[in-house]
Amino acid sequence: MERDPAAARREASLLVGMVQQTLEATKSFIFDVRPMVLDDLGLLPTLRRAARERSRRAQIPVEFDSVGPDRRLPIDVESGLFRMIDQALAAYLAARPERVSLRLDWSDRFEAVVEAIVPPPAAPEVPTERSEPKEERRRGRRGAEPAELPPALAALIEERRSREAALAEEASARYRLPEGVLRELRSRATPIGVEIELIDAGRGLRFGATLSAASA
Repeated sequence: MERDPAAARREASLLVGMVQQTLEATKSFIFDVRPMVLDDLGLLPTLRRAARERSRRAQIPVEFDSVGPDRRLPIDVESGLFRMIDQALAAYLAARPERVSLRLDWSDRFEAVVEAIVPPPAAPEVPTERSEPKEERRRGRRGAEPAELPPALAALIEERRSREAALAEEASARYRLPEGVLRELRSRATPIGVEIELIDAGRGLRFGATLSAASA
């Protein structure tokens, strides 16, 4: 500090920033492992906070919704559900979809659905015959029986549709839950009686658990 006060101030400022970042990382780690709010308030507020935090980190919107009055579950079930739903949420966000949806349902049984929301594939353009007379097109629009397409044009349309479908399938595959993550989630779910089901061709995951009368 005596030799170069300006450099010392810069270093002190950097150290303060490092300490603040370390504290934030530590708090995030503690929350990810076992959030205290889970013990105090239950699954609903904990998942709402986790969804908000995951969304902030990934810079991707996470839509959160809950239907029906929430209930407390056995400690091991609450803890397991939180870890599994949070892991699925992180896995879908890692694929960088347009947004992710997390929906809880507390009706007859507990259900949670985590789903990657992706834009629908663009409809393929269908080529038309440039040589078709205007009068023929006008009659076709009025309900007359359309003329059969020439074989070459029909083949071109079918080829384009197949190509568009293949591209849409390839783009959609990147948003599916990885097999390794699914196996790990199922291994955690079985011991605590939680059911897991893939939906929407793997772009969504449904968790289910029985709500006992004691949890009402």
